[in-house]
Amino acid sequence: MRIIKFIPEHAKELVVENKLSFGTQRPDHDWEHHMERAAQHDAWTGIVNGHIIAAAGFIPMWDGVAECWFIGSDKIQTRIKSVVKTTKDIMSKAPYARMHANVKADWIQAIRFAEFLGFKKEGLMKKFGPEGSDYIVMGRIKK
Repeated sequence: MRIIKFIPEHAKELVVENKLSFGTQRPDHDWEHHMERAAQHDAWTGIVNGHIIAAAGFIPMWDGVAECWFIGSDKIQTRIKSVVKTTKDIMSKAPYARMHANVKADWIQAIRFAEFLGFKKEGLMKKFGPEGSDYIVMGRIKK
């Protein structure tokens, strides 16, 4: 997998083509604004054979703390080990003591993916999603 700098057009390609998303499965909220903001921070895109497999990044909140986001394509299942390894490697070099992500509570695959990345469940956010669904806050503390 080749890693390049994330630009918002990468997310548009992933979302418009009905791909999977770690953060949300429903792109009917203002996701374009979020991706413009995300591109201003540390974010990357993974490409395999000219196809975008995933995009992810960190949005700093304050010193040592960042919110993580991730959008994966439908091709991610064929490259999951590579995606997990690469993402873990990038996260291990990040300058944050704490990283967290919001994961849809009923999306078991996304929760498992976050756990593979070292995130642990921290709490339930009722009616958090743009469609009113529950989300789980998952945190990763650097040792």
